[in-house]
Amino acid sequence: MKIILEGDHYARFRADLLAHRDKFPLNDADYVDQVLKISLNTFKKCVNAAGHLALTRPTFLHIFVSTGLNPKDYGLAMGLPTESSLYGGYEKREFSFICGRFFLYRRSFLTASNINKSVLDIYANSIKECLSFIEYLCYISDSGASHEQIYNGDIHIDLDRATLSFLALLAGQVRLTLVSMPPRASGKEPIKLRGALLTHGIARGFWQPTVSCVFADGRHDTKQGTPRDLCETIRPNSEEFQRISAELVHAEENATVITPLMWHRLRDQRGSSHHRAPEGS
Repeated sequence: MKIILEGDHYARFRADLLAHRDKFPLNDADYVDQVLKISLNTFKKCVNAAGHLALTRPTFLHIFVSTGLNPKDYGLAMGLPTESSLYGGYEKREFSFICGRFFLYRRSFLTASNINKSVLDIYANSIKECLSFIEYLCYISDSGASHEQIYNGDIHIDLDRATLSFLALLAGQVRLTLVSMPPRASGKEPIKLRGALLTHGIARGFWQPTVSCVFADGRHDTKQGTPRDLCETIRPNSEEFQRISAELVHAEENATVITPLMWHRLRDQRGSSHHRAPEGS
């Protein structure tokens, strides 16, 4: 999503940026590389735009953080990260669009044959000045055992990387869900979150670090039922399984990078090239 500066706001931004530029005895290439940490072409766009400048949020953030300029001076309702902020220095109201109820899905840890659906409630935490969440789990494992758990935690947002980190701590457990920032939905379009969950599973008879790709959609009506009643185990013979499985495949192939799988693919490619028949045979 592009953020636009135009008219008087752009003119003021351009003048302040050039004034900051004049403080440094560097050529333009070194200034943008060492100070602004953006490309030279982007800098030229900033100072040569014809009254209408459109940049991504991370690029604007780099410029504002590096120069000390205040985005609010140019009509931008954008909060800057601060080093002292544990959660990323974001403003809650900027991300209120992800507050509400989501359904979160992942494949079962033991065999991945079923899909577990949990309820994820995201809300603005006025005490901590961040977004927080509650995740309700209630499902039947692949071994037939019932499992019920509630996790509470806070949401850390890396504004530069546009990522959300849902961190829950419970009696020594650390559970982390990482997802990419979703676009702001227009109208009644669902908001979709894709990423991965890192926790501990017991698939081989003892507890091990376990990674599972996740997909979440929302925002759902909180009057549909209690969180416990909305959680479920989705089995392969249901229509919903096919839809959610396709969303998880998208997350598994595009939303995450799992280096062991990349290494195996690379090894297989090298192996096939070594056994390829010579041309003309």
